[in-house]
Amino acid sequence: MYEGGYSIPFIYYGGNIYSTYYIMESLKLLGVNSFTNKRKTIIMLENNLADIEDKNIMMDDLYYTVNILENLGEFKNKKINALLEKMFVKLYRDGYYSFDTYGNEKLKDYLISTYMASQIEDFLQLDKTKIKEDWIANIKLDNSLSNARLIYFKNILLLKFNHNHQIPESDKKIMVKYVNETFSKTKLDLFELNTSLEIIDLLNYYKLDYNKPPDKIFSLLYANQNNDGGWNAALEGPSDEQGTYLALKFLEHFNKDVRKSKILKEMLEDHQGIDGGYSKIIQKEFSIESTNMVKQISDYYGYKTKNEKETKDLLKLIIRKINWDILDGKTIAHIIETLKTYNIKIPEEAIESIQNKYKDLIKNKNYEHALYVSYVMKLINVGIPKLKINIQDNLNNLNFKDHLFLLGTLSISQRISQKDIKIFGEKFQKDIKNNLNDPYIMWILTIISQNGNYVDININDHLNRSIESIKNNKETFHLRDFYYVLKTYQLLNKR
Repeated sequence: MYEGGYSIPFIYYGGNIYSTYYIMESLKLLGVNSFTNKRKTIIMLENNLADIEDKNIMMDDLYYTVNILENLGEFKNKKINALLEKMFVKLYRDGYYSFDTYGNEKLKDYLISTYMASQIEDFLQLDKTKIKEDWIANIKLDNSLSNARLIYFKNILLLKFNHNHQIPESDKKIMVKYVNETFSKTKLDLFELNTSLEIIDLLNYYKLDYNKPPDKIFSLLYANQNNDGGWNAALEGPSDEQGTYLALKFLEHFNKDVRKSKILKEMLEDHQGIDGGYSKIIQKEFSIESTNMVKQISDYYGYKTKNEKETKDLLKLIIRKINWDILDGKTIAHIIETLKTYNIKIPEEAIESIQNKYKDLIKNKNYEHALYVSYVMKLINVGIPKLKINIQDNLNNLNFKDHLFLLGTLSISQRISQKDIKIFGEKFQKDIKNNLNDPYIMWILTIISQNGNYVDININDHLNRSIESIKNNKETFHLRDFYYVLKTYQLLNKR
């Protein structure tokens, strides 16, 4: 968030096909023609395609994937091309292509997906198009279309399969009328502007006259550009990747300057994740948790987070309005850790509240949130009451995670016996092994292991593999995972 702090979700690790397509196309329009982390981007595409293979396949996903590969100059990737072709055939419907696996649209709605399919066929170098001649002939005779965009795609397809195709005069009139009406409106619609651009290319091909966009169109575009340099698809609201691309495409087509281009380029590039893909740029509400996690990670690696003064001012404003008594333990822990990191004085009422909160959480056996609260109490040197809990009495009544949270809480607040940890390790040996891929569990196990001086719960090797996975991007890590891997690493290095 450019006004300070970070949002939920904190988008920065995992890319998706949709966002990657639009952000890459936007960066190209801003003059970026080479992309970093090409190998990782390919892996991201493989993972995303494999994930949707057994779900409802969308033509958009396949079309965007092809465009991303073209941007990367990757035309002969056997694994991806095989996945594309395998899913592509599932969208075929006796002479045309569906938008999705279910194929519920009417025939005329298939024009756009069939156009996309023709582009995919070209990319995959399929020997012969599956679009049947009788379907082309029927569409050619169909004069019922009145939607200018569908008329455009119909004629583009017919031109592609027959270069001598002549657009009917009725179609030309509808398209010219659409462009003229779009440019005469006082309220902009980025999707209409984009359709007009597509139609204009066809009108230029036939040397047809149409009205040029007036200056007010560009003035309205500039007026609706956000502070981060992007646009919302509806022109009102925070930037999103599709709106940004559509606005940039329109400005570029008419050789108009892109204002705030530097900050826009930085903002778009900031959304490339460790998997080489890009993620959604729309920002949601401010999040203490995301802000804290980003700050902890950035400080550890010596990076300076953006707009720190604004973030600090925002935090000061927030804590003046907080009702500490109604917050859960996890939220309190993140707020206190964030205030400490930004060197903001922790209010007395906050300290009193967390002491009372700790007692209530233990009384109600909410050990997970008690773990968070005890962690932050130790962090700011607030005395943690000794607990009179007989773990043996509770052993049969607690599942793996509740037992884990209780041991973690006891480990922070007081030393626990090696016997208690050994019993836990033996009872939940299988659960521990199955959860070692979860960095949050690793962090708690490390707390228990250290405070009990019990070496059988040793996750050093697994942690090192997790760190290597982040470095080599063998798997995608989210912000939460990265945060707890870092916390575990810090604990192990304090020994």
